[in-house]
Amino acid sequence: MTQSLYPMRAVCKLTNLTADTVRAWERRYSAICPGRVKGGRLYSQDEINRLKLLKRAVDAGHRIGRIAHLSNDDLTTLLKEFQDIREVPPATSYNAKVEEIFTSCKEYDFLKVDQELERQASLQSTKRFLQEIAVPLCERSEQEWMQGTITMGQKHMLFVLLRSLMGTLIRLRGNQLEPGTVMLFTTPMQGTYEFGSLIAAAMASEVGIYGLYLGPNLPDCEIVMAAKRTSVSGVVLWLSAGSGRDPHTVEVVQGIKRCLPKSCSVVVGGPIEPPIRDAMEALDIHCTPTYEDFEAYLQRR
Repeated sequence: MTQSLYPMRAVCKLTNLTADTVRAWERRYSAICPGRVKGGRLYSQDEINRLKLLKRAVDAGHRIGRIAHLSNDDLTTLLKEFQDIREVPPATSYNAKVEEIFTSCKEYDFLKVDQELERQASLQSTKRFLQEIAVPLCERSEQEWMQGTITMGQKHMLFVLLRSLMGTLIRLRGNQLEPGTVMLFTTPMQGTYEFGSLIAAAMASEVGIYGLYLGPNLPDCEIVMAAKRTSVSGVVLWLSAGSGRDPHTVEVVQGIKRCLPKSCSVVVGGPIEPPIRDAMEALDIHCTPTYEDFEAYLQRR
């Protein structure tokens, strides 16, 4: 039976990729090889499946240039390794409130999720909200998305609401602080785990440190420029699992540190492989693979 062929418009809907991204992956990295007809390109189901695998790997922190040549089997293995690193306790271990919020998220009940998140944040300290609600929700959504049990839309809906709430918590807490220590929080390009950075900024505000949060995917030069212009005492970069095992990450972070004043510390958070961690610590870069490690670092400051 002849495979169905899909035009670019359908490919974008099926893969959640933009047309520009699909073309770039094809032309620059030869990641796929679609058929060509007079009206343009047509893509097979196999090519759509491959694009989905590549997108999941990129979302996990891998650079497209480093994975475009891999076979589909190799990409699947790579994603399985990422899932193992990010593995969290089974769903039954989550508290009832997390289960309730996540169920509403699966039902696309935007209003209910929004209201319950705000209610939970108002009923407890920021630290407890992070530990018992925000972090478990982030981990749960990542796990289920990797397993294919929730959609990208469901995951994005939850993250949009959490991002908005976390930003509010950081601003409100920051407004209560006396002028003092300021730390910059962001993620480097293509090493993004935005919620790690947001959660770390909120944790810092709880111990009296103002968290200047600049969002994810900030170019190295802009991280340095912002740190110098604001005279922060430290820069916190939160990595994805893929970046945490990529040797090139050491060069990126070292380049940032080299351009900062000596008085400005550099902290790298997120899942970091031991060889990468050792290389960074040898350069006087603080590594905090878990939120507990980051909290301990803050207490030592």
